[in-house]
Amino acid sequence: MKSKSLAAIAAAVLTLGVSASVVAGSGADASPRPAAHTDKSTIEHFSITGIGNRQVVIAHGAFVGGGRDVSKGQHDLLHLGGGMLTIRHPNSQSHYTAHFNSKTCYGTFKITGHYTVGRGTGRFAGVTGDGRYRVHGEAILKHTASGACNQRGAPKVLAEYIKAHGPVSMP
Repeated sequence: MKSKSLAAIAAAVLTLGVSASVVAGSGADASPRPAAHTDKSTIEHFSITGIGNRQVVIAHGAFVGGGRDVSKGQHDLLHLGGGMLTIRHPNSQSHYTAHFNSKTCYGTFKITGHYTVGRGTGRFAGVTGDGRYRVHGEAILKHTASGACNQRGAPKVLAEYIKAHGPVSMP
């Protein structure tokens, strides 16, 4: 099918902040630790894995931390232990492609875009930066009363894998 067929899923994912609203997964917040080097600016990597409305984040590079990602529309709050960071990812700077099977309502999607990081608290106060992200996801759409795939509502099941990286400046 055409990539616009799953546009509703990608739009829903973007509307929900690249990821669904999040509740703490395992509660495994890790205290951030500085990386072994002492550079004030280096590349930071973020890995976010989400199933449904639960997401876990791991960060490494200038600092190391892990915890949960709470989505707030076009920005996310990364709770990394010892503080948090705000990630902004405007929908207007995102690009998506999607494909789905109209019989099974199973689909896959990819989203790429730009983000900025800042507004840190605790150990992350003063951290700023920006970079690029990639989302790979799959979803099963709900069926409408007529049996068609509901392309306008939230998916029945959603799994997504987000990778982001870019330079950050440490205070």
